[in-house]
Amino acid sequence: MNRCSAKTEGRRGFAFLAALAMVTVLATLSVAVCWQVRSSLLQSRNLQRIQGARLQAESGLSYMCHLLTRAPVPITIKVQDTMNSLAGYFQDRLAGASALQGQIQYDGTTIQLPPIATSDADQSFSATLWMPDARTLCVGVTGRCGPVTRSHQMDFTLVGGHPIFGFGMSSKGPICLENTVSVRGANDPTEARLLSMSPDQAFRLMDMLTLDGDVYATDPNAQVLINGIGTIAGTPMDDPSVWDHVHIGEGVPNFPEVDTSAFEGFATNIVDADTITSGDKKFTNIRIKAGTNPTFANGAKLDGVVFIEQPNQVTFAEGTTITGVICTDGTSTLSKDNQIKFELNTHSYGVDALPDTAEFHELRQMTGSFILAPDFTVRFENESGVINGMIAAGHVKFENSFHGTLCGGILSYSTVEIMAENMSDFTIDHSKYGGVPSGFNVDKPRLVPDSSTYTEH
Repeated sequence: MNRCSAKTEGRRGFAFLAALAMVTVLATLSVAVCWQVRSSLLQSRNLQRIQGARLQAESGLSYMCHLLTRAPVPITIKVQDTMNSLAGYFQDRLAGASALQGQIQYDGTTIQLPPIATSDADQSFSATLWMPDARTLCVGVTGRCGPVTRSHQMDFTLVGGHPIFGFGMSSKGPICLENTVSVRGANDPTEARLLSMSPDQAFRLMDMLTLDGDVYATDPNAQVLINGIGTIAGTPMDDPSVWDHVHIGEGVPNFPEVDTSAFEGFATNIVDADTITSGDKKFTNIRIKAGTNPTFANGAKLDGVVFIEQPNQVTFAEGTTITGVICTDGTSTLSKDNQIKFELNTHSYGVDALPDTAEFHELRQMTGSFILAPDFTVRFENESGVINGMIAAGHVKFENSFHGTLCGGILSYSTVEIMAENMSDFTIDHSKYGGVPSGFNVDKPRLVPDSSTYTEH
């Protein structure tokens, strides 16, 4: 082989090796680029999922805001009542919806909403709700996009309402129950709780007493006397553990202000000294002039508003039926010249039982109260039946045997002692009327989101 041929063959071998090296480099670069592209795609997909999960959580929290700001809230401002109400609300609004991927769970303390699908089954959000105290609702929302989750949390503050509406009897003075008295809760023992703001002896609980609820004395120096063979909150009165159901020094807000102005405008028909009030007569939306001191009896029927000027001593005697609300024009100062008395076999119904006519249309919506008379003594003698609405009076007296259901409870605005005795039997029912009773300057309870508590996880 000549030298020229050898050089040519060498150049060809070098070119082949160079080309092979270049192919290897290009192949390696191609693999690297492919891995880089794949990695970028994976990162992009993960970022998309993270953003999707975050958006699902944000959407879920916005949806919770939409629902909760419209949710009905009990006036009692109690954790259990609020949680029970919200659980029922979510059940009514969401159960059976096609987007709901499971069952709503409620164990008495926590509400768990299952995943709610949005655009497709791969994207959803779920929520957990709980209350650390009576005025705070915590809401945690978890958004999901594929396998990725993100969680947001925010608190809702319960505003409005009044805790005093959660008690069966509340008084600025002492409360005395003796000589075989029963105070029961219609739906829950806590409906029969008692509250006294007396700075001295707040309670005298005596003899054969059956009291379903606990007792609360707001003054830290108040005294509570328990002496009998009955029970308090299911515990025998002679058992030392009965004092676990006595709470001293637990403050509550002041009594809510009574405002009867919304009712006064309905009372257009005058009852005065010349009006015959006994017999089979019907009265509608009446205003009883000061000093009239009437007695309604023998089949008298009163519909709508019974507005009483002071001073007055008004008696609803045997055979009288009242369908509506009784209210007065005074303040919360008790006067001995002001009295409302109910005798045997009087019957009472709330404004919601009025005829559904144009005359009563507006009044029928103003539910929850039966007596709004913070400057009057209200006496019940041998009464039985159902009292449909809150009783707010300067002083409340139960004489002889009272047997009945109070749909709302009792507020006594004076420091005079409330006494129930001689076989009296009360059942307190808070379930009939929702919302704040009409005639009180108390805002409707509602849940308000607190943006300052917003967190992401």
